Amino acid sequence: MPGVTIHRGAIVLPGSVVTKDVEEFAVVGGNPAKYIRERNKDIEYRQSYNY
Repeated sequence: MPGVTIHRGAIVLPGSVVTKDVEEFAVVGGNPAKYIRERNKDIEYRQSYNY
């Protein structure tokens, strides 16, 4: 929705309707989107693909 902020590290599940700001590292989903759980704050992305 207009005016909603999704903060760093947050995950919004597909098809969710976000009506309120999403806090950092939160996982939200549903219609309207509701808090599901907290995400691990030690994010370390690695790209490794074995051919």
